[in-house]
Amino acid sequence: MAVVFLIGGLLCGLYYLVLVGFSGLRAVFSLFWLFLSLVFLSGYGFIRLSRRFPGRFKLPPGLKVFLVTSAVLLFGLFLFVESRIVKGMIWEEPEEVPGYAIVLGAGVRGSTVSKILKQRLDAAVAYWRAHPEVVLVVSGGQGTGEDITEAEAMYEYLVRAGVAKNRIVREGRSRNTVENLTNSLAILVNRDEPLAVVTSDFHMFRAVKIAQGLTDQQVFGIPAATDIWNLPNNLAREFFAVLKDWFFGNID
Repeated sequence: MAVVFLIGGLLCGLYYLVLVGFSGLRAVFSLFWLFLSLVFLSGYGFIRLSRRFPGRFKLPPGLKVFLVTSAVLLFGLFLFVESRIVKGMIWEEPEEVPGYAIVLGAGVRGSTVSKILKQRLDAAVAYWRAHPEVVLVVSGGQGTGEDITEAEAMYEYLVRAGVAKNRIVREGRSRNTVENLTNSLAILVNRDEPLAVVTSDFHMFRAVKIAQGLTDQQVFGIPAATDIWNLPNNLAREFFAVLKDWFFGNID
């Protein structure tokens, strides 16, 4: 068991360094891996000390059962949620072309789309080129460090990529996924056709579930692939986001 804790601590610490190396010290959610590394290494240290000094470092039987049971239940919940997230990442071509495809925002630096938003927009462009009758709804408000709304930056990117201006609708008030979908659905002219949601692959399960709770339309996802080195971080972060939206009743 001590070896498991040691390996877990070293791997989590190494992954933290990878995230910082690619994205800097402000990498989103990177501190989670540093914290997890410290938890594993602390566990390793406690096990080693309990073996060396069995009388001084020993957990009460009741506390030990509680900790083990809690860890098993939490790990089981993690595997269940992650299996749903991973399943949502799989692309399935719908039988009927949607009337609208909502492209979810993901941050703008000044007036330039972030890398993850570029990936979403590129997926939207590829789908639109295959189905030019689809109207793309770009959704996202203006946040800290953003000179324009995400919707405006997305609109400009799509136009430069060759998407017809009359096939783009802007929704520039939203601050999160729930608002993205709620506000975008409110401006749709036709609510009878199937609806597509374009977002990052790891985000697809949650986005589609939220959309299904907001409309009776058939909803399917168009996932944008993300960098493989950042995927474990995104999956771990999305686990907590799914729990949050489940707690607040945004998904069932």
